[in-house]
Amino acid sequence: MQTDDWDNLIRGAEAEEKNAWDGEWICQACEGGPWPEEMKKCDRCGERKDVQYSEDEYDADGYLIEKPEEIY
Repeated sequence: MQTDDWDNLIRGAEAEEKNAWDGEWICQACEGGPWPEEMKKCDRCGERKDVQYSEDEYDADGYLIEKPEEIY
């Protein structure tokens, strides 16, 4: 390949087209959707768009890392 061909490939990757689903989001609470970006709440459960839930942590073997509870 010549450098012109490489330049064309690079320009094509940089100028990615916007897809129809780029602005959509999925509800973290009920996994409903996809909803358009203009919607701020889920129609299914009413949860806000920007709510983040903590993820479970797993070790290298794929087992859930349990967090010890403090007992008083």
